[in-house]
Amino acid sequence: STPKFDEYPFEEVARGMAPFPLSTFDNFIYSEQAGENLDFYREVDVYKKNFELKNKKTLSLFTKIMETYIVPGSEGEINISGDMRESLLEAKASELISPDVFNEAQRTVFAVMASDKYPRFLDLIRSTNLNDKLATGAQRLGRSFLFLSVLIVGTSIGVQYYAESELERRDSRALEIMNNRFWRLLAFPFLLWGIGISTIAKTKLCIICSYAGSHYATQRAEDVPRYSILIYREIKLLLGRSKAKERMEIPPSKSIMDDIAKVNKDKSRWIQRVVIFFSIVLMVGILLLPPNKPKFF
Repeated sequence: STPKFDEYPFEEVARGMAPFPLSTFDNFIYSEQAGENLDFYREVDVYKKNFELKNKKTLSLFTKIMETYIVPGSEGEINISGDMRESLLEAKASELISPDVFNEAQRTVFAVMASDKYPRFLDLIRSTNLNDKLATGAQRLGRSFLFLSVLIVGTSIGVQYYAESELERRDSRALEIMNNRFWRLLAFPFLLWGIGISTIAKTKLCIICSYAGSHYATQRAEDVPRYSILIYREIKLLLGRSKAKERMEIPPSKSIMDDIAKVNKDKSRWIQRVVIFFSIVLMVGILLLPPNKPKFF
């Protein structure tokens, strides 16, 4: 059976065996300015494996790790205690190479990621599936639909007032058709889409992406298109007009993206019901605005 993604041990994720695409977690931890911790952890694992195999690269890996993560002011300097850093620098100076030399530092960065970064990552992928760029795009698109709905309602009411005033002077079948509040219903699809997409922007949880099983919460901004293009692509996927690109970096048997998608889909259904209910109530209110022809009662 497939394990629940929030029960999957972080140790496996840190070692590169995640139950979700590795890029999903990697992108998140880099956005948290903590990518050097993950890189250090994994490179130390590579160093240990090479040491066990007595590989000639062991010394160069040892030097690279020291100069990249341990030496003060280095490009990927990790946050460890002064005593620990000094001890490692002494090992570097004496070229004291052993498989356990980085153990304490590795445990330190592991504890930081496991207790802080990983839980927040799980919370993120459980509750959203859009990054900030896509949420901003959704906000713009939602406002556009809402503007169209207001324009249609305003035009319909204006035309009805005109038709009503003209009918006082002359009879006309065309004017009678124009003097009908139900023309305002043309705005309902745009009102529904506007409220729905604006809610998506607020919650960063796209209903369409949830049903398609896609997840862009931790995707880098430069890796995703505009929200409108994304939705077109996801709808094609749902309709079976296109196939999802293979995004897994691990064996499919270990994939639990379906579990993540199910959680998001359940939340999306609840949001969908609220959006539809609110849109219907608002549309009824718009229909009750004057002019009141034809009369309901």
